Amino acid sequence: MKSNKLKLILTFSVVGILKICAVSAQTETFPTIYTSNGVLNSNRTIGVNEKTINFQGNNNAFFFNGATGRLGLGTINPISTFQIHSNSFADFRISGMLPHIVFSNAENQPRGKFNTIIGLSTSDNFFIKDAVAGQLSIKTGVMADVAFGSVINENDGFATELMRLKYNGRLGLGTNNPQDKFHIHNGGIVVTGNNSNLRIQGNVLIGQGDAPTNVNGADVSKYGLFVKGGVLTEQVRISGVANWADYVFKNDYKLKSLEEVETFINKNGHLPNVPSAKQVSEQGIEIGDISRIQQEKIEELTLYIINQEKRIKALEAKLNELVK
Repeated sequence: MKSNKLKLILTFSVVGILKICAVSAQTETFPTIYTSNGVLNSNRTIGVNEKTINFQGNNNAFFFNGATGRLGLGTINPISTFQIHSNSFADFRISGMLPHIVFSNAENQPRGKFNTIIGLSTSDNFFIKDAVAGQLSIKTGVMADVAFGSVINENDGFATELMRLKYNGRLGLGTNNPQDKFHIHNGGIVVTGNNSNLRIQGNVLIGQGDAPTNVNGADVSKYGLFVKGGVLTEQVRISGVANWADYVFKNDYKLKSLEEVETFINKNGHLPNVPSAKQVSEQGIEIGDISRIQQEKIEELTLYIINQEKRIKALEAKLNELVK
């Protein structure tokens, strides 16, 4: 007997691999399936002539639609190539020494060394490991990225790419070409809630590319925050300022005379122990240091005023004696 038919081949290997091969139409002679007592004496092919095969039991079914090539377990109306349905709980389980599920448009796709493979490459593109801890691991092919995006409907694919993990370990939000380990484009970071903190161990750069270590001879490698364009804030507190200017009031402090100060100014164009305009322009200033220096000058001025006050009172006393 010969007939055009749709062929279904199911293969289940000893390592627990289930493969559903493509169904194709062909003309073939139908031999008798069984020799006796339902025992096959050779491989057989069943032609369904675009009909259906339905095995039914208690609330379950094994159904194959020859016209569509769809296989259903628990349903006689499969809407995909292979569908499992249950009115209570449905699952799909493969067990054995090396269970694998392979998704591919190639019939002879190698199964690789991990549990779940999606793609065309012979390398492993997706796998799940460490079932005890529930860890999800994703591995791509050589120099391949992992992208996440929003979808308007299932037929459109990615409408907008939202996040990309590059093969080199860089993560981009709003960009498919992150320039560092974490790159946000056209967005920001919001941290809310009680006791919420943003901790960064390392340098923070705002408005510039790399952290400088030297500025015209000044060592700036100890700094952690670099801002280009200015900082606007309501308050700034500086801690750890050593050797505050109260040393000016100690008895062993060598206060220069006003004549010495005048000579220094005429020669250098700035006060003693104060950075010059050129130095500030080229190297900048440390707020803690300049605050201490300015406090030093304020305290020195205070001593000058006190000394001047003493001299004025002494002169007034002499003047009063002359007037008498």
